Amino acid sequence: DYRLAGILYCIASAIEICSEPYMIECLRSMDVKTRAKAEGLGSIGKALACVLLLKFYDRPYNSASFGFAQCVYAIIVSFLLCTSKWKDVRFPSWMASFDSQLLWICTIFSLQSIFKHLLTDGDRIVLSAIAGAYDSGVYAMTSAYGGIASRLIFQPLEENGRILFANKHAKIQKLKAEKDNGTDELVHELESTYSVSIILVVYIGLVFAVFGSNFTSILLKILAGEKWGSNTEAASALSSFCIYTSLMALNGMTEAFVYGVAQSGKEVGSLALVHGCIGVVFYILAPILVVQGSFIQLKGTNGLIFANGVCMGLRSMYSIHFAWSYFQRQYVSRHLSRNLSIAKSVLNILPHKLTCGAFIGSYFILKYSKATFLHGNQHF
Repeated sequence: DYRLAGILYCIASAIEICSEPYMIECLRSMDVKTRAKAEGLGSIGKALACVLLLKFYDRPYNSASFGFAQCVYAIIVSFLLCTSKWKDVRFPSWMASFDSQLLWICTIFSLQSIFKHLLTDGDRIVLSAIAGAYDSGVYAMTSAYGGIASRLIFQPLEENGRILFANKHAKIQKLKAEKDNGTDELVHELESTYSVSIILVVYIGLVFAVFGSNFTSILLKILAGEKWGSNTEAASALSSFCIYTSLMALNGMTEAFVYGVAQSGKEVGSLALVHGCIGVVFYILAPILVVQGSFIQLKGTNGLIFANGVCMGLRSMYSIHFAWSYFQRQYVSRHLSRNLSIAKSVLNILPHKLTCGAFIGSYFILKYSKATFLHGNQHF
């Protein structure tokens, strides 16, 4: 069953990769309608196929049913994208038509994606290597429920932010090539867009960190029943994941800017090097916290989430530094450049101090409320 499911997932991946040029064309032309139509119908087809196979197919291939449903999704999405964008995609006729510099950048991006994969799936690798079945189950539940916000809210924001930053950066480069006087205004506009985008995801992340972290036990009782809802370790892990979600949101939008404006192999290579170093930090810190983190109350799943949070913070710091360097370089007229220090630039993307105070006060009020009213579940 698992082997067949694995084969079907590989087939689905191959089909989706073949449709990638058409997906890129949708992103390049900002054709949200075609993409939404393809992914929406694909998701409906996937859900129907999965439900029908699990309910009516009287054979012991439950895992393979999910693999087949993923194939249905890949076929629908690929077919709709191909039929809509076939005429808009130009494929090179000979290898010589490739731009060598662009090919080199793509190669570095591919290598960088390996480092990012090791970081993104590092938690699963660590769990498989050193944690038991119980911690793995708690973390699987935590990432499943906690990841809903990332998939539904932060991922679309990050993808659209990357497109927006890339488009504005392309306009700046075009004006620079034409030696137009309006370059500084566009740079300032991009800087404002960047700040507003970061503040937006920071606000959403703070809502999850403050409110979500205090309501996890209630959420688990509603969604997963009394067994998980009364599990203090599961509720604590999900609370930690809510705080981690705010760091993940910040990192997603700051890295979206890096991916949107990076245009040289050196910039992409530097990002890959930083991700590699942060990966080393994670693979040193995570096993220590998972196995021996009880002295700071971070043993097991909480330790793994804390290690992930540290890495997300480090990645965000590099991305913010990259953005600061980018804006300092882009101004043509040096007297128009504000020449802000990195510390002041960071303050520009943080909420107002009174807002931060309100969030902090709300957190402790909710924590006291939870301890008072949910003690013993009499008010549930």
